[in-house]
Amino acid sequence: MGVLMLQAVRNDSPTSDEPPHILSGYAALKYGIDYIDAEHPLFAKSLASTPLLFQNIKFDKEDPIFTSRDVEFNVGKMFTYSRNFLNFSGNNPDSILFSTRIPLILLTVFFGIVVFLFTTKLFGKGAALLATFLYATEPNILAHGSLVNTDLAATGFILLSIYALYLYFERQERKRLIFLIVSLALSFLSKHSTFILFPLILIFMEILYRNQKYKPRIHLLAVFFGVFSIIFLFYGLLSFRERGLVGFFPYEYFKGLILIPYGLSHDQRFSYLLGQSYFGGRWYYFPIVILAKTQILTLLLFLISLTAISLKKFQLTKRQFLLLFVPPVVYLTVAMISKFNIGVRHMLPIYPFMIILGAGGFFALARLTLKNFSKQISFAIVGLALLIIIAGRIWSVWTTFPSFLSYYNAAFGGTASGWKVSDDSNYDWGQDLKRLADYVHQNNIKSIAFDNYTGFFATKYYDIPATKITVNDKNYKGYLALSASVIVYNETQKNTYSWVIDHHKPIFRAGQSIFVYKIE
Repeated sequence: MGVLMLQAVRNDSPTSDEPPHILSGYAALKYGIDYIDAEHPLFAKSLASTPLLFQNIKFDKEDPIFTSRDVEFNVGKMFTYSRNFLNFSGNNPDSILFSTRIPLILLTVFFGIVVFLFTTKLFGKGAALLATFLYATEPNILAHGSLVNTDLAATGFILLSIYALYLYFERQERKRLIFLIVSLALSFLSKHSTFILFPLILIFMEILYRNQKYKPRIHLLAVFFGVFSIIFLFYGLLSFRERGLVGFFPYEYFKGLILIPYGLSHDQRFSYLLGQSYFGGRWYYFPIVILAKTQILTLLLFLISLTAISLKKFQLTKRQFLLLFVPPVVYLTVAMISKFNIGVRHMLPIYPFMIILGAGGFFALARLTLKNFSKQISFAIVGLALLIIIAGRIWSVWTTFPSFLSYYNAAFGGTASGWKVSDDSNYDWGQDLKRLADYVHQNNIKSIAFDNYTGFFATKYYDIPATKITVNDKNYKGYLALSASVIVYNETQKNTYSWVIDHHKPIFRAGQSIFVYKIE
């Protein structure tokens, strides 16, 4: 899985959110500047930026954009300066991007081990091997686990926290309590939306105490104060160089913690789904993109498991049911009522739970088959099913590589047509610009008009002789590159590139997300 992700992103250009995350992580690690990109906590970003400490990175700490703290309050300036940081200030963008992606790829691989250990504890090693295989071949995990972003880190640490709580449920030992506290703290330090887990964990612990004689409610206080102590300490160790002892009060962390719920309930982000462009959120957005962007075998195994549970063919204890269903259901419910319809990546925390339940249900039914049929027939049925699963997953990965970010399953038209379903980080996040550059240079194209969702900035990274174009330039002649996003929607919801799409066929496709035309 790790090798696959390394190979997949080797030619990926910077996606939309990576530059500010990289700048934020590096500035915090190197100089203690903690206020850049405050909407996302510092742990995953700092972890990703660790390799930059061993490189000769050019960074002007005295730049007015920092001394005036404009990046703290102006998101546009934050994005502009973070993109400048990658290259225009003399740095090598490819080196920065690749090296910062490696720590998060390793973290994603580590979470695969957590999937194995947790599933072993729940359903045995056979189910654990299947769950780990499903995890390692799920396109959404391969895509976002290899980028400098906070989504997969949050996903993995949520799973680790639930695993730690399961172990704590078995025995309320001090070391298991510490494991739970550390796991929760890392989850909250990875993404602010994970904080929804905090009240759930405390409620789960209280439910546990009510069902036993020994009621160590002091552990509730230990979790509360332990988690916040780690958050305070982490931010303090980073920011004391900039703020002194005041840095041990994580003002920026709590600011982000307030901004995220406000944004989820108030911000009207522009979205696209199934041919419709709109502002704000629609409750059915995430259910549809989960169905569209999840590998079909994952969905099928999860559906089979749900059916088996409802028919009492797959037995879960109350504890297992509580821990495997409540967190993902709560997470999905919050997402469905939010105003942010910008990508299935915000639903990644539900995937490990779907995968674990799917694997557990498969082996529960396999054991049922052994009871009702002869060994020969049972092994044939189970073996054939496993063969289909393994072959199907390998085929899915093989045919999608390296465009995991743009993956859509066959039921929704496949990866090649997925841009017609939904966009943004689901399909076109700026990842294919380097592939466009390769085409332009190989064909000695001297000038190409270009319009895309993530902006014009990275054309300089790769020496693309690009000029800007808008939907109104209908008399344009020459080479034209359009990314999927600007084809399917426009924020005015009136002007479109129909004058290109309706009358011309692309002569090349850079990755999946950029279409190249020659208009004569």
